[in-house]
Amino acid sequence: RVEAETPWCFYCDLEFRDLAQLLQHQKAKHFRCPTCKKKFQNAPGMAVHIRQVHKNELREVPNALQGREDPWLEIIGMQGLPENNEHVKKRRRSAMEDGA
Repeated sequence: RVEAETPWCFYCDLEFRDLAQLLQHQKAKHFRCPTCKKKFQNAPGMAVHIRQVHKNELREVPNALQGREDPWLEIIGMQGLPENNEHVKKRRRSAMEDGA
């Protein structure tokens, strides 16, 4: 069952005790402006900030694993995960098997 899935970070694959820890991690490690260190709820918000405030383009999410750097995915915690991503599919299958 997906409800029992351990919270994990799409960007770096770390697992967390609860969703609050995951959200804190994402803000600190993946959604923090590399220029001014401001924290954001998601990568697209940070990308817009970087474009408008720093007149620059965010090409990839900071500290993301290869293939997971897209700054325009609207991921917040476990919401918005790209279901067509092979790693997400594998994690979901594993969670279902563990919960069965």
